[in-house]
Amino acid sequence: GGLHARGVFAPMVRNEDLAFDRREVAVEAVIAGSLREDRSGWKAEAVARSVNGRPFVYGIVVHWMRGIDVGALPLPGQAARLDGWLRRPRLARNPGAFGERDFLAERGLAWVLEARETAALGEPVAWTWLPWYGAERLHRCVSRRLRARLVADDARLLEGFMLGYKGALSIPLNRAVRDAG
Repeated sequence: GGLHARGVFAPMVRNEDLAFDRREVAVEAVIAGSLREDRSGWKAEAVARSVNGRPFVYGIVVHWMRGIDVGALPLPGQAARLDGWLRRPRLARNPGAFGERDFLAERGLAWVLEARETAALGEPVAWTWLPWYGAERLHRCVSRRLRARLVADDARLLEGFMLGYKGALSIPLNRAVRDAG
């Protein structure tokens, strides 16, 4: 608790890697988490291996904007090339406000990539990733089928009841779900 609160486990970014901040880059990474939807798009955690061909080993959050074909995005354990805008997480602007950098540092993530293009590298998925890989395939299959048959909010709500993750609901419905407990 105390060491974590003091930032002892926060990711350390090397000075030479700060040159990539706010730049267009090509990142090779292994997707390390399932997709999560919010109002701005889709997000997943990843472990970067290189940026523009240089070694770069950090936890990153990959963000894809709305309208992307979710079925084409890599699954957990898959290596991918991600082209986009790399930046450091934002600090809180006001006392008590949400600080993206602190939030992500608690999860061991040091960078955010706003991905424009994504391509799987075709490497085999390591056996240690197979449970996450299979679970995410099931999640995407259920989500796709629900969204094909139901109105968007109904599909997301039912997905939340079935799988524990509701996605981005409309603001009034999200408030109603939150207030209902």
